[in-house]
Parts: sequence; structure tokens; C-alpha cells
Amino acid sequence: MNTYINNDNIIALTTTKNDHYHKTNKDNYLNIDNDYQIKFKDIITPLQAHTDKLIKVMSKQTIINEECDALYTTLPDIHIGVLTADCLPLLVHCQNPSIICAIHAGWVGSSKLITYKSIKYLMEHEHLNPEETTIYLGPSITLKNYEVQQDLVNKIMIHSQFNPQECFIKLKDNKYLYDNIKFNINQLKALGIKEQNIMLNNRCTYEDDEYYSYRQDQTTNRLLNMIVLKNNI
Repeated sequence: MNTYINNDNIIALTTTKNDHYHKTNKDNYLNIDNDYQIKFKDIITPLQAHTDKLIKVMSKQTIINEECDALYTTLPDIHIGVLTADCLPLLVHCQNPSIICAIHAGWVGSSKLITYKSIKYLMEHEHLNPEETTIYLGPSITLKNYEVQQDLVNKIMIHSQFNPQECFIKLKDNKYLYDNIKFNINQLKALGIKEQNIMLNNRCTYEDDEYYSYRQDQTTNRLLNMIVLKNNI
């Protein structure tokens, strides 16, 4: 398990294959430390469908029954997360006001600007302060292993305000390498997120055996990327 932060305010983490995360294992839990255990069944995740939709989680009993790819809450002790196996997970924490958000950004969601739209919504409707916000980018497929074709390039290149030309390396036969991480970082910077507050896990799911990779073996297993506000803030 990769724990990005565990302090008085939040816990943010990504599981590995060794954590055997599966939400149907209701009696299993993540043991963060001796004092903090999280039951799998208590972690709220979206019905991911590569959308650009964000939903607010209002209680521990919230059941997500519509397709979305981002969740947020302003309440403590609500564990939210997204599932990935090459797509980019973003875990967002605004300290003042207290807001957390989990975003699933594959290339389809990225082409729909799910990261930009989610953070912009939080700024406009929940008063998220970009200068008080830290964002953890979990492991995902990286540029050198992310070969794509012209149709994807076309869908990304229309968003010229985010400098998409920086995110591709042209190969032969109308194929390219695509930097999904950079494209999402460009969206964050456009919203005023400070570069020093964007925390990147550089490990590649495609080549690192600790992680699941759909491109590598079409696995149906997923990594959990989770964040929670603690109730002592």
C-alpha cells in the first residue's frame, strides 16, 4: 500500500496487489496503522463509466446508483475513492474549507475534462481555495507505455487552453505516445493549483508488478485510491 499522507487532517492512499482490495469482501479491511482500520464495505466508490460527472457524498450510508467518475465530500469519516488499472487517480484535499475529492481520469474522462470540471465546480459551489489545495496523483500508465492512435489525439487537441501539444510524441503510422498525467496537471494549473501542491507518484502501472494494468493483461482487478477527512479537524 502507498500511503501518501496520514496526519491529523486526512488519510490518502493507493492499494497494491498485496492488499487484495475487493469491495465484496465485506469482512476484510485495510489496516492503515494500529489505530486506524477501514472496512472495505465502508468505502464509497463511483459507478465509473468514463464520464465527466461529479457527485457529492452526504453520509456514510450514501449509495452511488448513477454513473459518475468523481466523488467529493465536506464531511469527516466518509471514505471515498476511485478504482484504477492504468487510468489516472487524483485525490484532492482542500484544507480551508475542508473538502476532499476523488477523480478517475482515463483518457476518455480526460478528453471530457473531468479533472478541470470537478475542481472548477468545487471552486464555484463549495468555495474550494486552489491555494489551499493539495492533489495526489496516484500510479497510472506513463507516457513511454501509453501508445494511442489519431482519434484520441483529435479529442485531446481540441482543448488548446491546456497545451495538449505538450502531451504527445509522434511515432510512425499515425501512432503517438500520450502523457495523460501531464494533460491533467495542465488542467490543474489552469485553475490556480500550485505546482508544488501537485504530488505525483511516478510509478507506472503498466511496468510495475505491484499494480494492476488493464493494458498489460486485461485484468478485471482494480487498485483502490482512497481519501478520508478525519473527524478531529
